[in-house]
Amino acid sequence: MKARRIRIGLLMLGTGAVALWLISPAQGATPGVNAARARIITGAGPGGGPDVRVFGTDGSQKAEFFAYDAGFHGGVRVATGHLNCDGASQIVTAPGPGGGPNVKVFNQDGTGYVGVNRTTQTSFFAYDASMTSGVSVAVGDLDGDTHACDEIITGTGPGAPPLLRVFNNDGSNANLDVMAYDPNFKGGFWVATGDVDGDGKDEIITGAGSGGGPHVKIWKYVNGAITQVGGGFMAYDPGFSGGVRVGTADLHDNTKSDIITAPGSGGGPNVKAFLANGNLDSVSFMAYEPGFAGGVFVGGDGNHTRSVSVGPSTNTAIDDLQMFATGPGAGGGPHINSYRGANATSQGDFFAYDKGFLGGVAVAMGDFGAATTTTTTQPPKSTTTQGPTSSTGSTASTASTMPTTTSAPATTSTTCAVSGGQC
Repeated sequence: MKARRIRIGLLMLGTGAVALWLISPAQGATPGVNAARARIITGAGPGGGPDVRVFGTDGSQKAEFFAYDAGFHGGVRVATGHLNCDGASQIVTAPGPGGGPNVKVFNQDGTGYVGVNRTTQTSFFAYDASMTSGVSVAVGDLDGDTHACDEIITGTGPGAPPLLRVFNNDGSNANLDVMAYDPNFKGGFWVATGDVDGDGKDEIITGAGSGGGPHVKIWKYVNGAITQVGGGFMAYDPGFSGGVRVGTADLHDNTKSDIITAPGSGGGPNVKAFLANGNLDSVSFMAYEPGFAGGVFVGGDGNHTRSVSVGPSTNTAIDDLQMFATGPGAGGGPHINSYRGANATSQGDFFAYDKGFLGGVAVAMGDFGAATTTTTTQPPKSTTTQGPTSSTGSTASTASTMPTTTSAPATTSTTCAVSGGQC
């Protein structure tokens, strides 16, 4: 048997203490996972430039680009999805606090993604341009259309009402706004998507942000509106007010995604997996040193097993990766871990940025198989240093436009998301 080398990692805690942990060398993807196609996307947290990097599951870097002006240091959030309706993933970015709500889409090599019926990079403001609270972002196929074209979902950051929005794959507003939590709650919230009930359509998963309890909710696109499914569940002790970050992955390879959760700042790095009914599944573990209280980011592949029409043929080789990745919150080194399957078997680890960077790392996963894309050169970076801005607005809808409503449906929450009785 080949000898294994062990490295020692350092984690700087908020108290100034230094924690040590043992890191196994990256093992790469488990046989059965298409390692050549699976990618982990990372976004540098606050304090770093808007640096997005693309890695293989073995930690090999495939691409790197700045999603916004290099002078912006509020961090960048990342997601992946199939916006070109061909089964290959694109990268969607959103700024952290301090930047305008400019959502952008990129090809896997970092060039600007030009969507169907567009002549410039898909780039739009998810909310009023004056909002600088940051944006969480996810991508999923909410309506289960035959072209497997995904939609873009956004959530507001701290300081703004918890307004969830849905955009068509060309960036046009689908007019499906809904308040994810009580309108008076302004701690922000996180979004993810996954087919948690196995019906072939992705649901939206939300997790309350800082100041709210660890309240996870499930939302579904039904009859032209976004509707809450049940009352949600508390992923951790209801008294914990650091919020809860969310992702999804089909850990059991049964076409139903688990909901992956991780606590926000102030909680230990306890990652869990839940079924759609809120019951804890087989996964609950510490992703990092138990004493680390900076929070954890999670990102999974959702459920990407789909048959996608591509010209005269059908692409059935889109992998259900059964994987998710974790990145540390602020205060931890940029140490990325990846896991697979019902027991969250470790797939390896790596450092996404310089080991001295402690701003945290947002993560996403996707299947980046070869597919036809409409690629142009990346637009020049903005010369402003006031945060991300958009050079283009929404354009006409594509052939895959969701039915819309003209008013936001009311939330049906009966379980409090935040302390103090706000629901």
